Amino acid sequence: MSANKKSLFIMDDGRNVAFTFILVTSLFLLWGFCNGMIDVMDKHFQQELHLNLAQSAWVQFAHYLGYFLMALPAGWLATKLGYKGGIITGLLMVAVAGSGSSRRRTSPSSGHSCSASVSSPPA
Repeated sequence: MSANKKSLFIMDDGRNVAFTFILVTSLFLLWGFCNGMIDVMDKHFQQELHLNLAQSAWVQFAHYLGYFLMALPAGWLATKLGYKGGIITGLLMVAVAGSGSSRRRTSPSSGHSCSASVSSPPA
């Protein structure tokens, strides 16, 4: 580390990484917020989809099972694409999945459950 370094976000070669730091930090904050919402959404799933406690537990189990099942492929992807490529690819995957699920129109009265709305066309 050089003695004439002016800022925490200025690298030795003069690059300013403050924007990158803010971007990654805010993405981590959003991920934490969304991860914390699973408990809140679980109660709404129970009410709106008429799930009992066992079915509600399966919703949370499936959420955390995704972390377990995707750990090795995500590590392989990060090794192959690098840190920046891994973050960008992950964000693109989340954007595609989110846009696909936001277009889905389901309601409790339509007879679709969570699993049925994924595998069947919208009503």
